[in-house]
Amino acid sequence: MVLTIVLGITLGLNYFETNNPSPSASQMQYPAGGDFTLSHSKQKIKFSDYQGKVRLIFFGYTSCPDICPTSLALISSSLKQLTPKELTQVQVFFISVDPARDTPEKLADYTHYFHPNILGITGTTTEIDRVTKQYGALYRKVKSNSAMVI
Repeated sequence: MVLTIVLGITLGLNYFETNNPSPSASQMQYPAGGDFTLSHSKQKIKFSDYQGKVRLIFFGYTSCPDICPTSLALISSSLKQLTPKELTQVQVFFISVDPARDTPEKLADYTHYFHPNILGITGTTTEIDRVTKQYGALYRKVKSNSAMVI
């Protein structure tokens, strides 16, 4: 399954690069990345506390109807294929971009449903905006009259 995902991503990237010529590396602006501190359950965690591990960051929110749970299920499936020793070297961060509704406690319950190695973290809007900018992620709040929105 992991090989299928990697193959799909590789083919997709190859298609995208072939049909959308990229600027040279010197012209591209890459996200800076870096350390941050956000809230998990009742404690603050620093990204740098997990240095030395493979760290995966996923931005989303708990009331996301499709993409977030599907992506977290795929991540969980991949984590379940690792040996216990390999699993100790991986940490996944689910960063909520909806701090008004996604409390640290709600995120802990939500992410634990998928896999114990997925930490649900959040912060203030200012903190979230800083982290999304650091990592080149974009999000926006959209008003909806849908009955699916809680």
